[in-house]
Amino acid sequence: MLNGQNRKIEVDKEEADEIIAINTFKEIKGMKIALGNLATAISQPKEDKAVADALKEAAKGSQAVADAIKAIPKPETPDVNIQFDHEKFVTSMDKIADRIEKAIDKGVEAQKNKLMVDEFIISAHGYNGQDRTAKVVYKPMKDIIIKK
Repeated sequence: MLNGQNRKIEVDKEEADEIIAINTFKEIKGMKIALGNLATAISQPKEDKAVADALKEAAKGSQAVADAIKAIPKPETPDVNIQFDHEKFVTSMDKIADRIEKAIDKGVEAQKNKLMVDEFIISAHGYNGQDRTAKVVYKPMKDIIIKK
């Protein structure tokens, strides 16, 4: 957090591993210093020298761990070989295009054969137009001629 604002930093795995290693090393180094200070405080003549010596050895051990972490070699970046077969890609795209074209043709044909209203006639017969009839004529869309 900087000035009360959250900051997001993106790092790759290598950088994250390095940050973790650095922080671990710093923590171990801090522990070594703390153990050394404790050993110094305890090593006063009034304290038990064996405890002080044990703490000094623990500090040396933590330094050995820190040195071992430093000595770990960084992993090598693996070789990645990506091959792209243009011929297979073009062939696949042609097949997909053919399937799409056939589907579109089927849709167009279905629309051409769809029955649509060609004529709609309402007739009124009889006294005062009370006898009414309606005639609806359907034709396939491809047979309908639109008059302007």
